[in-house]
Amino acid sequence: MVFLRLAGAALWIAVALSAAPRTDHDPVLYPGPEQVPEWAQQGKYRFARLDGGPIEVLKTARSSWGMHFTAREKEVLGNLYSTYRDRMIDLLGQANLNWVWITWSVGYSWEDEARQRDECRTLTAKLHEKGIRVAAYLCAASMFWESMFRDEPRSTRWLRFDPQYVPFRYSGGRDPLRFVADVSNPEWVEYQKRRIGAAIDAGVDAFFLDNTSQTAWADNETMDRYIGQLRRYIREEKRSTVLLLTNYGLASNRIVLNRNMEIVFNEYWVEPGVFGQEWNTTNVRRMKYVRGVAPEWKPLISEYSRFHEGDRAHGWLKPKSAQLGIAEAAAFGSAYAWDMEGPFDAALVDGNAGALETWKAIGRYNRFLKDHEDLYWKARGTAPVAVLIFERRRGNVIQFGWDKDQTGLYDLLAKHSVLHDIRLVDALEEKQLAAYAGVVVPAFLDSSARLTDMLKRFRKNGGKVVTLSEALLESLETNEAARREVLERVRGLAPDRIGLAVEGAPHVLGNVTRLGSRKGIAIHLLNYAPEAASGVRVRVNLDREFASLADTLPRLLTPDSQTEGLAAVRSGVSTVEFQIQNLDTYGVVVIE
Repeated sequence: MVFLRLAGAALWIAVALSAAPRTDHDPVLYPGPEQVPEWAQQGKYRFARLDGGPIEVLKTARSSWGMHFTAREKEVLGNLYSTYRDRMIDLLGQANLNWVWITWSVGYSWEDEARQRDECRTLTAKLHEKGIRVAAYLCAASMFWESMFRDEPRSTRWLRFDPQYVPFRYSGGRDPLRFVADVSNPEWVEYQKRRIGAAIDAGVDAFFLDNTSQTAWADNETMDRYIGQLRRYIREEKRSTVLLLTNYGLASNRIVLNRNMEIVFNEYWVEPGVFGQEWNTTNVRRMKYVRGVAPEWKPLISEYSRFHEGDRAHGWLKPKSAQLGIAEAAAFGSAYAWDMEGPFDAALVDGNAGALETWKAIGRYNRFLKDHEDLYWKARGTAPVAVLIFERRRGNVIQFGWDKDQTGLYDLLAKHSVLHDIRLVDALEEKQLAAYAGVVVPAFLDSSARLTDMLKRFRKNGGKVVTLSEALLESLETNEAARREVLERVRGLAPDRIGLAVEGAPHVLGNVTRLGSRKGIAIHLLNYAPEAASGVRVRVNLDREFASLADTLPRLLTPDSQTEGLAAVRSGVSTVEFQIQNLDTYGVVVIE
């Protein structure tokens, strides 16, 4: 018996090793820019979730976040791909969306999901007729045990157990009918391949693999191997080029797994804006953080799902917030997405005036992105400074969702339009530093010999490094002099590189991007205040690369009817200054 167990263990290890990723250079397991088609490149798509169908309404009733849905909301959700399909497709067109995800599989048995697959096949064909791409939502780890145990008795062996040998459950153990699968189990992998194969045969363009972020369910190596097995099946057995995206979360030890995705997706971006004394710009640092880990060519989608009051499962954003979210994402190299499930879907289908007002605003802003695609497609950053971040510090800066910038440093820089990138030390490569004139090292970092050597060589090659003490950082929230000192020291790292200053409006910030298709820059200006900002003064410092633009007349583009044109335009040897008389929510000043 012992011999048999040892032999079985050896066989299992051999199988596991044969399925393991070979190398980070394997193009099947770890895609490169050539594997992202033009339609899926940043600036080319406008994305939304479109969860629905008979299994989605069952999942909602058994998930803690959706149990409050009304009977009408559940009815619309369950029939979204049938009774209300054509109405919803028309609404997607009005919003100028060209990519959605639809619910393909949530963890019920193959038999119980048959009707869902039929509806999804028809829906996919109809969406394609309207020029809308389709991603199939597939839960990577959920099992609704009532369904699975009945129709697939083997699945009783597919569960993932905690250290006390209790099956993991969804929603932190609050969902007794939804267990978590062991993604290293070969039989579970084969079951998932069957689901994926059917969706590929139905013509989908991509997959969203949900629930991959929990390290307790699968560590990095296990999850990477699991995704690798699915990728090999897609590429080598199905001969398909469908794209993959998932939400690995923001934890520094997990976000690096996005190397096995063509597209990066992140949930829990928050409603931006000014709410009383609070000015919430936190999505800017989130996007900079993700952008600092993901390669510049890799598309990014940010789901705005947490509201100042409530969340995505209880309502929808007002027009101003939806517009600001779309503009904020576009200005910082991402794409806005929202969850329409439940209240928003039902309100749109029923013609609710408030929901349609928000929908109209979304459509107007998406139309602007579509009409001015050249400002966002292949756009590149201009940041001359890298600000380092490291998870291992007192209090932990980075959590799932990264709720609070406990130092205030990263939000301070964003609110003052300091052009900078955030670089995670664990993922930092020395060649990346060469693009910067300066590096900011917060003193709370757990420095290592590797980082010390990198910064030493960076200085030797002419780069500047500034270290911000813990005492200085801890005083940022209450000390105006400390804030001024930090801003001066960071800006002083790159006096001869491109820079931006926004004055005259306390809740307006900006970013500068290079145009992708021609020589020029775009200055993105966002007004977070609920009212329009008047007399917004902007100064752009041009470096050697863009010095020739100093004599070029800027032009203002905006989706807002209340935003008025440029005034007081002045040019110096290496500066351009102008004033926007009235900035509603978003404007882009193009200099080329």
